[in-house]
Amino acid sequence: MVDDPSPDWPAPWVRAALSTAVLAALQEEPQHGYGIAVALERRGFGRPRGGSLYPLLGGLEDEGLIAASWADGAGGPRRRVYRLTDPGHRRLQEDRDRWRALVDALGDHPPAPADADEPTDSDEPRSPTPR
Repeated sequence: MVDDPSPDWPAPWVRAALSTAVLAALQEEPQHGYGIAVALERRGFGRPRGGSLYPLLGGLEDEGLIAASWADGAGGPRRRVYRLTDPGHRRLQEDRDRWRALVDALGDHPPAPADADEPTDSDEPRSPTPR
């Protein structure tokens, strides 16, 4: 999925986060495929091959999260330029929130369950749940 330079994280992590990373790469400005690949490399995801990047871009476009248009290349052929749509901005924020929650859950002091502060019906202390 990725060429050298190698990603900073294991390949399964890169695959799991790649869609979100593409959305993040497009948050700053519209870019063509090669620009997205370079942005992913700078963010530690390695440089994805076109055979994996362009189908991903097509899927994100089908979902309405990005939009593509043709632009003249600087002294070369026309290129498809991708930009983040409003739904793409929303998805990026949702994904970032979920990733932060995952990181928190993996931390040294994971957050307490949502019902941990709710009063119990009994006055007896809760016993730990067996694992």
